[in-house]
Amino acid sequence: MDFKDLKYPELTMAVIVVLAIGWASAIGYTMPTFPTRLHVASVAEPLSHDAAVPSCVLTSESSDLTAGASTTIMWTSTGAETAFINGDHVSSDGQRVVAPTSTTFYDLVVRNTSGATAECGTQIVVE
Repeated sequence: MDFKDLKYPELTMAVIVVLAIGWASAIGYTMPTFPTRLHVASVAEPLSHDAAVPSCVLTSESSDLTAGASTTIMWTSTGAETAFINGDHVSSDGQRVVAPTSTTFYDLVVRNTSGATAECGTQIVVE
């Protein structure tokens, strides 16, 4: 069976990724720095089978900073019409220099024209 034959291939692939990450953690493998939270799209209303579910990735150059330092957060999305980081409207792909004064979680939410959303994020720890 091929993924394209499944009813929801994106969801199936997301479950496989989550299981692989969980298995790697269980055997003590340290994963490279990736977004700290992955979220499979939630759907506000039923989508047609042809509608694309949006997806996103939000990363940072550094996940640990000393007080007063800055870093760049970068994000990309597919199938998104609108995007928001911590409630502020942003382009669906971009980057921004941030200088948090305390540990901060940056949360990206993207939405397509059908109302489907995806959410991802990264945390910057300030010491």
